[in-house]
Amino acid sequence: MAVRALLADEVSDFKAMRLRALSVDPQAFCSTREREAAFDETTWQSRLTSFESRPGTVLVDVIDGELLAMLGVGCTQVHGQATIWGMWVDPVARRRGSARRLLGAAFRLVRSARSDFAHPRSASSEFSRNRVVPLGWIHRVADRR
Repeated sequence: MAVRALLADEVSDFKAMRLRALSVDPQAFCSTREREAAFDETTWQSRLTSFESRPGTVLVDVIDGELLAMLGVGCTQVHGQATIWGMWVDPVARRRGSARRLLGAAFRLVRSARSDFAHPRSASSEFSRNRVVPLGWIHRVADRR
């Protein structure tokens, strides 16, 4: 199991995973498989690497060589803040820790890039450099509940 950011040249993997998610759990989304299947490659590329025209990324959990969970995170208009715009875990991977790993990776990524969020180019390069994101403090936060 490894959490990493999808790279810009992995747009076909992102598209396949997103369309699978829309097919498997349509009630979890504000979109449809039919609508998104019609997107052109430019739209898919933009969705993979940005959030509302600001830097962003899609993190995936790779389990036994398969992309089985994803989380989208991007910069907001508020300096130093980010938003998680979506998360999905394939049914075969549920209850195996993917959500925790993805959230932990997203929090670490945002914390490491926070000072750069006022400068989109810096934040964008930070997002893309963090292909593998170290995990850690999410476990301590979750244990407090």
